[in-house]
Amino acid sequence: MSCRNARNRPFADALDKVAHVDRKGGGDDGLKRTKAGRSQQNQGQAGVRLHAVIFVLANIIFVVGWAMTGAGYFWPIWPFVGWGMGLAFHGWSVHFERPISEDEIRRELEKGRV
Repeated sequence: MSCRNARNRPFADALDKVAHVDRKGGGDDGLKRTKAGRSQQNQGQAGVRLHAVIFVLANIIFVVGWAMTGAGYFWPIWPFVGWGMGLAFHGWSVHFERPISEDEIRRELEKGRV
């Protein structure tokens, strides 16, 4: 990936999100998700589910390892908390983040031109 592509990545991501929206009505904000947009959302939800399963399995392994090595200080709490925050942010970004509108993209692009 070139520096130019890496620098413009946030704009490309925003445009990808807008490309999956159709302005033909429906919904609270007048936006209707197209089939591609729903597919992308389903992939995001599947990603969060996979992340959660791996999180649970890894933390079970950590607790078993802790128990097998003497069960002293409960060190598995630290990867549990850190990884749990990452999982929470991942879930939030998939389930609660709203799509970026064309007006928001236009405003951001205009900020860069000033």
